[in-house]
Amino acid sequence: MEVRLARFLLVALGNRQAPPGRRVPLELGFSQGELALLLGASRPKINAALGMLENAGAVGRTSDRLFCDPAKLALIAQKIEP
Repeated sequence: MEVRLARFLLVALGNRQAPPGRRVPLELGFSQGELALLLGASRPKINAALGMLENAGAVGRTSDRLFCDPAKLALIAQKIEP
């Protein structure tokens, strides 16, 4: 699930890049439940995938937005999903 989520976030970021040592802010405007519907998963699985991306340093979370590291997301997105 984290691979699909990483790919989705990269698409949402478009061509935006972070300055060195910073992350790109991303306001999706979706709840975790809505994101789950878009990605064909459950809300708990989306929450777990976000936690995994956060532990990997690919995203940081606040209550209303994500702060994304496009390079780390790209590495995760390249993995093959089981």
